[in-house]
Amino acid sequence: PQAGKERAPAEPREEKTPDDITEDDVPDMNAVVRVCFHFWEMQPVEICGEFGYKTMRELNDSRTSPWEAWLTIKQLKQPPAPEEEPEPVELEQAEQEPEELWPEDQPESEPEPEPEPETEGFIDMDWLEKQLKVLQAKKLKAWSESNLLSYIKTTYKVEAKTVLEAVGKLDKGAANHFRKRVEETLQMI
Repeated sequence: PQAGKERAPAEPREEKTPDDITEDDVPDMNAVVRVCFHFWEMQPVEICGEFGYKTMRELNDSRTSPWEAWLTIKQLKQPPAPEEEPEPVELEQAEQEPEELWPEDQPESEPEPEPEPETEGFIDMDWLEKQLKVLQAKKLKAWSESNLLSYIKTTYKVEAKTVLEAVGKLDKGAANHFRKRVEETLQMI
């Protein structure tokens, strides 16, 4: 050891968030594994499973780039923050007692329209089918029929035999969330 020479204290490193990770941070699959473990304590076998593989060798031999792998895992593990709804403004009238109406003062009631079932048609299925074909053509394992169906079933708690059937059962919020996932992935590739 060199006597008399003091080392300068190390610069404090800023803690990165998943959104701060760049392509340079994940040059290979081992870096993807390290980053995924750091943020979500994911084991390599879990990462492989997200892409339909059983081993790191299979994942490394796939055509999935480390950057694509990172973006896919990040998207699955870090759902977008829910949009905050504005708090309802209380009206002063709410504190007053409601005025009693005489039968002749009551507005005529019109028959209420039949409510549409809440699980039908929140995503344009023709659009979705085309977009899924684009994603599956890119050979992204996370977007294969079986992996995608499994993801939808576990994430949105629906039972179905096909991806389109499962998507058709999503409520409005889940359908919007899934549509955003598809759009975000398409922008990344």
